[in-house]
Amino acid sequence: FLLENVPESVLDIGCGSGELGLTLGILEIPSVGLNLYNPSVRYANQLAFDKDINSITYFMTMDFFEFNKQHEVVVFFDLLEHMPDPKKALEKAYSLVKKGGKFFLSTPDALSHEGIKRNRWVQKPQSWADGRPSGHLRLFSEVELKELLKSYNVAQFTKDILGEFLVEVKK
Repeated sequence: FLLENVPESVLDIGCGSGELGLTLGILEIPSVGLNLYNPSVRYANQLAFDKDINSITYFMTMDFFEFNKQHEVVVFFDLLEHMPDPKKALEKAYSLVKKGGKFFLSTPDALSHEGIKRNRWVQKPQSWADGRPSGHLRLFSEVELKELLKSYNVAQFTKDILGEFLVEVKK
């Protein structure tokens, strides 16, 4: 995916250890990363501080359903499959995109993703201490994902060589 212009702000939902935000910060592109796992957020913020980019790149331990600030670009990589209600999660994430902005989504193909194929054994989803589920709760076929996205302005829908769906949606 390519951006025609440098975005004024990027929101990385489920930012993990902050790799995207840290890279954006080095490029002087403001970003916010959200994650539920506090040790990853602390680690990312420490790296941002160490690289002296913490004034434009920061990370928060927060459920994105509680976040309300819109951004020009919203990234939702490898999260949809972890959501108890994928439609609700997609609607909320998309609501955080400013008008004229872009939303980027990735999720593994249930049928052809290399990692999924290698790990076909059945695993019950694990839970956080407070009962929130973790792990892959739902994997999508191409038909299912396109059905979920049918009311959005999908600009690109591709699959990479490892079987990861990559989607760009314009607002």
